[in-house]
Amino acid sequence: AYWDGESVNFYVGNDSCSNAGEIASVVAHEWGHGMDNHDLVGDISEPSGEGIADIYSSLRFNDSCVGRGYFKQGRTCRIGNDQCLECTGVRELDYRKTDLQSRHTLTWALQNCNGSLHCSGIV
Repeated sequence: AYWDGESVNFYVGNDSCSNAGEIASVVAHEWGHGMDNHDLVGDISEPSGEGIADIYSSLRFNDSCVGRGYFKQGRTCRIGNDQCLECTGVRELDYRKTDLQSRHTLTWALQNCNGSLHCSGIV
């Protein structure tokens, strides 16, 4: 799924991933990009807006697992080199629910995210 600056777009599912457009948390995340682009401040979380979009989704559904149910067959998400313990979505925002249980700080992101905006946005 992605926000293109004007609309929310989704991919269909396959054997390993569910249809992103059918997962409310993913819809809320992408909608969050639109909110970020068009709010009073405008692009509050440059350069990518991933962090604020995750927060919108997490708050909307009271769930630290963004996109729960996206991965099929019991697969869990991975954030850099940190494996999620039970989140079957795209990201787990609660570091205590990952195998390293290490706070995702800027220093952590610089060491573990290899420049990935989705991983760095977790800070």
